[in-house]
Amino acid sequence: MSDQPQTSRGASTARATAHPATVRPWLALVTYVLREDDVFDAAQRERLYAILDSADAPEVHEFLVADDVAAQPLYSPGAEPTLELVAPYVVPVNEELLTRLRADVWRDDWGLLVDARIPISSLVRHLRRLLLVDHPAGQTVYFRLYDPRVLRRFLPCCDAAELAHVFGPVDAYIVPDNSGDRFTRYVVVETRSAPAGGPGAASHHGLEHHPRLRLRPEHLAAFETTPGRQDDAST
Repeated sequence: MSDQPQTSRGASTARATAHPATVRPWLALVTYVLREDDVFDAAQRERLYAILDSADAPEVHEFLVADDVAAQPLYSPGAEPTLELVAPYVVPVNEELLTRLRADVWRDDWGLLVDARIPISSLVRHLRRLLLVDHPAGQTVYFRLYDPRVLRRFLPCCDAAELAHVFGPVDAYIVPDNSGDRFTRYVVVETRSAPAGGPGAASHHGLEHHPRLRLRPEHLAAFETTPGRQDDAST
């Protein structure tokens, strides 16, 4: 693991207006570079989950069914039955399963890992809250936050309130690079040194009283530079 954390460059340049009624520590997004060995070490501690996207890796569904993996669909149980084959699934990961993932579905954009000390049911409940977002055009749309290409672009644009909403009980999101040999670990840290309205300030985008994230123009601009996902970050 890299000894020095890297504060996201995108987070440091985001501008936000602090809401005077919001009392919370400043939050900053920090990234660490992980090697494959670091990920296996985390799996040994049995606090790692995988979000596997069967839309981008069709063999994921076959893998889960064939191995009788204790996976939970990220889409609600009432979703269309036809979505089973393309739905994202949340899977508790241990070293053995991680080895299988590397052998069978470890490839570009297969999904991402979540470091969280909570039961899988609690994690699924949290992640489902992030599936629907309000678009600036006034629509409510599905949001592919579990797509590593989307998450890489989205998190650096988030202010403190949005980071708190996205992370919630999650300790870290771990995103593979294009080769799958290295990963980026995204965490949030508290800092009390940010000036009011400065980087990391908690702006008010309705999150205090609204159950959904609201995408902002800054988010949409970042998605336009997402390779292979220009139009599909939200659908």
